[in-house]
Formats: sequence, C-alpha cells, structure tokens
Amino acid sequence: MPAFCVFCCNPADSREHLWPDWLNEVLPNLTETRYFLNRGSRGGHTWTSKKPATHRIGAVCDGCNTGWMSNLETDAQPILTPMINGRKTRLTKIAQRTVAAWAFKTAVIGEQITPSAARTPNEHRHWLRDHAEPPAAAFVFIAATDAKWIGDTHYGGIYMFADSSAGILPAGTPIAYGATLVIRHLALQVVAGLIEDAAFAHQAPLNASVRRIWPSIAAFEWPPGPVLTPPALDALANHWRGSGEPVEPSPTGP
Repeated sequence: MPAFCVFCCNPADSREHLWPDWLNEVLPNLTETRYFLNRGSRGGHTWTSKKPATHRIGAVCDGCNTGWMSNLETDAQPILTPMINGRKTRLTKIAQRTVAAWAFKTAVIGEQITPSAARTPNEHRHWLRDHAEPPAAAFVFIAATDAKWIGDTHYGGIYMFADSSAGILPAGTPIAYGATLVIRHLALQVVAGLIEDAAFAHQAPLNASVRRIWPSIAAFEWPPGPVLTPPALDALANHWRGSGEPVEPSPTGP
C-alpha cells in the first residue's frame, strides 16, 4: 500500500472501502460482488465476495477519509441509491457533478488494489480533493442495466496504450486510464487522458442508453433510455480495452 495518501502528502494512516459501507444496507442480499483489475498485457487481478463493502485499501489519510471523502459519500448516497435500485430519478447538473466526483474517487481508490499499476496523476487526484469534481481531462458516462451481469456489483480498471501504427508516441505508452463501475442497475464509466491537451470521448456514437454526466450538459431523467443487457454492458465495459489515439469529444454530444 502507498506510504502517503493518494490525495495529499500526509501518511496513509487510514483504510478506505472501495465500495462504501452504506452500500451493504442498500444491497443486503447480494448474490456476488466481483472485483476485476485489468492491467492490459500484464495480466489482471480478480476476486469475489458476498458484500460490497468488504475490501479496504490503506491508501488515504484520516483527514481525507473523514473529511471531504466522507462529505462526498454523504452527498452521493441519496442520489445513487434510487438508481442502484432501478428507480427513476432526475439528475440535475449538480447531481451529475456529485455522481461524477464519486465515480472518479472510486476509480482512484480502486487502482490502488495494485499500486504499482496506478496511472492517475497526482494533479488529477488533487483536483478532485480541492474542487469536488473530476479534472478537465476526465469524462464520466452513465447507463442503466438489467442487473443480470456478473452479480450485483463489479469494479473493473482499464488502461489504454498508444498504437504503434499511430507514429506519434512509442508503442505501449499509456495515454489514458479508466474504470467501469456496475452496482446492480447502475453503470458508471470513467475515462481520463494522460497526454496534456488531449481529450477522450467514446469513439462509437452514444445511443439513448448511455449519457455523459461529466462534463455535464443538461438535466435529464434517469434511466436515459433502454437498460443495457449483458452483451451491451459487456461491450461498454470493454470499449476502451486495446489501443488507440486521443479522440476529441463532440461539444454537443450526449
């Protein structure tokens, strides 16, 4: 585990759940919780448990854990709970910002399952801590699921690498990182660029089932469209695997 908090320079003297404690109450009767960290060609790390809030990672300090991180959980819980349970809700721009910050925080903590593989730059982590929102290089997407995909909860981390055919960066250069979070009926995906001034967005057109919540554009009703079945959700989770070049986002896209 890191010697110092991933969000500041203080000693990492506290342990943070990848999934929060309150999720055990929202999902009291789980069939399975699956964790999956993929490191591209280097292999992966997987395990399962019966409750979501069982894995604690010693990567933060007590000040962050009981301060802004606790406040973020308090703000996010009432927004996330109805979506996790498949109930309709309205996502204002403020709510989208909160959910996006929560998803980004979870992605940062999740990659500390394997600290040597962590890719999130310090400036991205510090921005989240100081501004309670993801950095400008990040995009967060949201969708609804039919809750039939590899159990009730899932965490998957991904990294994108430069394509040797692009001729811009050496092959294998990390150009972005991301994570897919699935909690029963809710799916969130975080993607952030590592190359300065390069932005990322889904290369495939987003349909009515997947919406971008960061940067947010306008309030909308959740779920945004038809729920994702296992094949569609699997395609969403695997969309960024492999290699590719930075793709500029559409300023008017979803």
